[in-house]
Amino acid sequence: MKMTLTFPDEIGQQIQGLSNPDEFVNQVVKDALKKLTIQPQKASDPHRWAKIAQRIHNDPARRLD
Repeated sequence: MKMTLTFPDEIGQQIQGLSNPDEFVNQVVKDALKKLTIQPQKASDPHRWAKIAQRIHNDPARRLD
């Protein structure tokens, strides 16, 4: 698929100056998408929710009741 992306001039010039700009952008986007798919798993970490629950329990002012 061919897409048109808009970058600030400085970034566009740096990308164009690379030996293989298409491959560079392709790899950067792949890496960013991998990170996006990893983050939701971290958000569902049960330890994270246990810590939040403990903070609410310890500080009644934070309760949502």
